[in-house]
Amino acid sequence: MPQAPPPSAPTELPTRPNGPIAIKGYPHPIRNGMNDPAYHFGFTKDGALFGWCAVLGGKPIVRCDVVDKNGKVTSKQRDDDEDDPKKKKPVTDLVPNADFVTIDTDVKDWNEIKPPPLKGSWSFTDITLDVARVGGGVDAKSPAIVKLGGAVGSEEPVYPITLTSPSTAGPPHFAVMNGLALAPDGTELGIVAHFFCGEYCDTFATKRIALKALAALVYNDTGYRFHQKRDFSRAADLFQKAAHADPEAKLPAYNLACAYARLKDPRTKDALADAIKRDPGAKARAKTDKDFDNVRAEAWFSELIR
Repeated sequence: MPQAPPPSAPTELPTRPNGPIAIKGYPHPIRNGMNDPAYHFGFTKDGALFGWCAVLGGKPIVRCDVVDKNGKVTSKQRDDDEDDPKKKKPVTDLVPNADFVTIDTDVKDWNEIKPPPLKGSWSFTDITLDVARVGGGVDAKSPAIVKLGGAVGSEEPVYPITLTSPSTAGPPHFAVMNGLALAPDGTELGIVAHFFCGEYCDTFATKRIALKALAALVYNDTGYRFHQKRDFSRAADLFQKAAHADPEAKLPAYNLACAYARLKDPRTKDALADAIKRDPGAKARAKTDKDFDNVRAEAWFSELIR
């Protein structure tokens, strides 16, 4: 009698072709009167830096913030004689090798100025990225924030990334996604959000994230929503996609093992082994996690977590 084939690796999925990145909520207008958004943003030609440049203050000052691959932010600025957001020379002087977008300001109403659309491709085409602007208003008691996430298929979106103003001078009543850009090699997303609260703040938040990491966050957070609803089969499908999307992500592999254990799936052992390989701290967590009650008496479980 032929033996049944062994279960596939817990994070194994077929390779999917690339397709266009779909996004909702971006671009949108980035001005509301007196604020000074960044009219230049993007990566350097070698992808080493992502950043933005803006003309700020009553006496024009060109300021650029750039973030490197390790997340270190560096600020540079210079006085300028002309309040002209289109000028690129100050930008390239401050950020050599810059390949920044210049936002078009030739519009009848400056309050309708928008950054260009995000264009590019990735293999996670069942995800539609989503930008949400939350809170705000002149009388707001809580700060306005910008969230980035996405929706898997027809599911409700999740927002694993929240961008807030670095200033505590006053609660921002206006927040926008100032710019999104892909790295030259197409593997990273650069993000700059802008916050304004009258005379108290005119600030920015800058971030870069690998596309595979962003996709994994969206899959994982959507999966956790189903896990909470005890739909462990759907949760496992999404955790598997998350773990496959980013082989370095720690939490999706652990969550996949949890969902498999709830389902008494024979792949639980391999999934937990993968989770521990990614994060040795998963051993201690699994010892008391009720998700593993179905397999706690198994010899392999004791062997893995000891």
